Amino acid sequence: MTLPALLSKLGARTPRYITVQGRVLGPDGVVGSTDGYSHPQHGPVTKVAGHTFHGGEDPQTVKSEVWWESDQAAADEERADMACAFPSFAETEVDGRWGWFGPIDTGRGRFMVEILHHPDRSLPSVRVIQPRRLGRQAGKRMRQPPHLYESGRICVASLSDWLPDRHNAVTVVAWTAHWLAAYTEWLITLRWPEPGAENAA
Repeated sequence: MTLPALLSKLGARTPRYITVQGRVLGPDGVVGSTDGYSHPQHGPVTKVAGHTFHGGEDPQTVKSEVWWESDQAAADEERADMACAFPSFAETEVDGRWGWFGPIDTGRGRFMVEILHHPDRSLPSVRVIQPRRLGRQAGKRMRQPPHLYESGRICVASLSDWLPDRHNAVTVVAWTAHWLAAYTEWLITLRWPEPGAENAA
């Protein structure tokens, strides 16, 4: 189901869920338990936390100690959560920053993404690795999609949406899958289907 079809059928305030592969689902068939959420056809799913797409200047980070070294318990919990929610993602380290690398298949496009944590535990940065450029050809120029930072990294959420005590890389992968579903719709229609997700998780 496309994102506009989901919104048309269920409404903008409807909870969204992300499959292990990266597809956006509505609540139909999703069952919650103490172990999380699951769908009879798609298996385990991750609820999308409330967030808002935007763009502009890249956020500034504060120089600090590296949290994933000082808080090993939080890093280990994230590893366990990622193994359950998005097992095709692998740990990576780029320029001394820890993060994740893996595929997201929206059902209308396949992407490779890199998610890197900041030492100060602020909202991780997200970059689409493949395809190498995001956008749509407009004559001789490439038209960039909305909701990108100036660096070309994608803006999956407002800084205020990110709650480091509640969220981790699983949250960011879900936001990224939601962004990419909107992006694949924009490629076809040149309309961004929604500003984010209102539901909290």
